[in-house]
Amino acid sequence: MFQGIILGLGTVTDVQDRPQFRRLSVDLAGLVAHVEKGGSVAVNGTCLTSVACAGFVHSFDVMEETLQKTNLGLLKKGDKVNIEFPLKWGAEISGHLVQGHVDTVATIVERKQDQDNCRIWFSVPPQFVGQMIPKGSVAIDGISLTLVDVDKKADKISVALIPYTLSVTTLGFKQIGDKVNIELDHSAKMLSSSFGPVIESLGADIASMKVDIEKLKKRCL
Repeated sequence: MFQGIILGLGTVTDVQDRPQFRRLSVDLAGLVAHVEKGGSVAVNGTCLTSVACAGFVHSFDVMEETLQKTNLGLLKKGDKVNIEFPLKWGAEISGHLVQGHVDTVATIVERKQDQDNCRIWFSVPPQFVGQMIPKGSVAIDGISLTLVDVDKKADKISVALIPYTLSVTTLGFKQIGDKVNIELDHSAKMLSSSFGPVIESLGADIASMKVDIEKLKKRCL
């Protein structure tokens, strides 16, 4: 479990394709936590297991499904990635609870930056936009952020970023067309899973009632 507070940027040092998975090596130098072999690390918001380490360089085996459902499949040597280490029991939560299980990939479609802050808009698959609300939480490339706009008609969301966040995460340099990992807030997913079918059923019932009412009106006339 993570909290979406990025400790800093790691650097991809090697990418090796192997049967049914890809081995990704990342230099974690300069980041304070000590990670042992078998430990977990969130890389761009994706929970991975360290399978080998040499100094500060850790290697992670990324399965085909993860490569397809995240932006990790796009990484190449020299790329920067957001790094976070797991929460410790009893630690203060400064962001929101993040599982490291990416739901989908979004695309940056607009970026506006001034001296003090930055606003970024993302295009998100419609089935996921429906589970988001303004002022709700979302993890973007592992960063805990608050949703500013949720446009369900255009399938777009936006967030606002302060200079500090821009300076320590990949969103500081990502541009229009770049892909980012999206993890929905867990509580929002649970509510959608529990009440979504009920709401859809009610919608169908209401639509049917409207049809019946219109028929009655015509008969009365």
